[in-house]
Amino acid sequence: MGETLSTASEKEAPDTKKEGKKNEIKENVNEAVPVRNFLLIKEVIDNEEDGLHLIGTFVQTVTVRGEFGKFGEEGAEQKYFPYRINDITADEGNGYVIKRRTKHVKEDGEIKAYRTTFQAKLPMKVDEIFDGFPFKVVKATVAIELNTISDERTDRPNPIGEEEDLYRPDLYLHPRDRRNNVSIQEAEKVSPTEEGEVVQQATTEKEWIKLAKEKLDQTTTFDFIAAKPEIHYRYDTKKNYCPRFDVSFYMVESGMTNFVAIFYPLLLICTMNTFHVLYTSKDPGSDEVDAGAISDFIANSAAFALTAVFILPEIIQPGTTQDIFSLNNIYVVMIFVSLSLSSFPATESLSGSFFGGDTWDVSAYAYLGMILFWMSFAIPIFNLVLFFRFVWFLKKKGLPNGPDPMESFKMSDFLKGAGKKVDLKNDDKLVAVREVVLGNKAAYTHDGEVLYKCVKKIGTKTMIVEYQGNFGKV
Repeated sequence: MGETLSTASEKEAPDTKKEGKKNEIKENVNEAVPVRNFLLIKEVIDNEEDGLHLIGTFVQTVTVRGEFGKFGEEGAEQKYFPYRINDITADEGNGYVIKRRTKHVKEDGEIKAYRTTFQAKLPMKVDEIFDGFPFKVVKATVAIELNTISDERTDRPNPIGEEEDLYRPDLYLHPRDRRNNVSIQEAEKVSPTEEGEVVQQATTEKEWIKLAKEKLDQTTTFDFIAAKPEIHYRYDTKKNYCPRFDVSFYMVESGMTNFVAIFYPLLLICTMNTFHVLYTSKDPGSDEVDAGAISDFIANSAAFALTAVFILPEIIQPGTTQDIFSLNNIYVVMIFVSLSLSSFPATESLSGSFFGGDTWDVSAYAYLGMILFWMSFAIPIFNLVLFFRFVWFLKKKGLPNGPDPMESFKMSDFLKGAGKKVDLKNDDKLVAVREVVLGNKAAYTHDGEVLYKCVKKIGTKTMIVEYQGNFGKV
């Protein structure tokens, strides 16, 4: 069964005793302290300066022994573990996490529990996982880690020079309801009436999803594929504790924006270029090429090319890595090549001293460029098919070596108000992340459903634990 909070902190400390001094010097504390960290997600916002941010509230409950220095001293200010967001310490300077209040919620002999509430504005890292113009799917992630606390030793010397106690935060999970780990704030429906506005809670799963998306999605650049987060806990196998978890959302950059800003102008250029090539002709009643027509042809071609120069860079966004042979790059090259070929006058021949007195038929190049331009639109159409296929797999099947499909989770796994209240007081029967790593399913199985699973190992010391989809019946 899972460890209870009252006993989970009883772990072995490093042996610092030397021969002859066994009774003179006490060992330093190197303790993994049980921590219940609840995250309430309120909304995701964005702006041009700061990018994506997750707005929410942390409720951190720390259970410790009274004898542990920093946590045990009466009146001590440090009754919680500070946060590190995306590997950056959260402080008043960056405003990522701001403490609101601390409450002493339990005392049973040497066992004490402190609950601290924080307001959070967490920056999210955006990684592209599908980029096929005009569609882009990203994974927005925030890494939340609790810092180890050191308490300098002043009460006694240490023979090996380690003059501080270490308290390592060990995250615990709820064994029955995953909304007690990470939850999305409930959304309300406001209906205008003659007597004023009436606030109503959603009554069906469909209403919950609709209202949750509307409240959660406060971004102008992205749209949520689903209002369900992906939760990963990172367990340190060397030190046998879990100080970090990641929260991710899958989002799509608005394809309509790219259609209006890029695709439609390119379609207009292609159409005008087609008329430009087809209806350029010689001077009526003459076998000579109209020099004025050629001049206008080249001027128009230059105008088309200049317009494309300003539009096409929007297709390829800057990034840390670039694939030279990506479909987006091929699309850009095809447009430039087609416009270059279309700049040849669509006449039967050109002649003169430049060509050695011979005639040179260049109309074929113009027609080839016109055809190539139209063929280039096959790439956005192909990307459209790939995009819908990618999103379908993400929802229905899950990605290769990725999380369970989104539709394997119920919205009640995440929505705070879906059916019952979140339980912040049940602190005695939580399960350590290590129980999931060890595969002790009895500790985290509820009503025959396995709630968590250990999915993979990263490097030599990190195991990833995530939510189990509704396929884990036992």
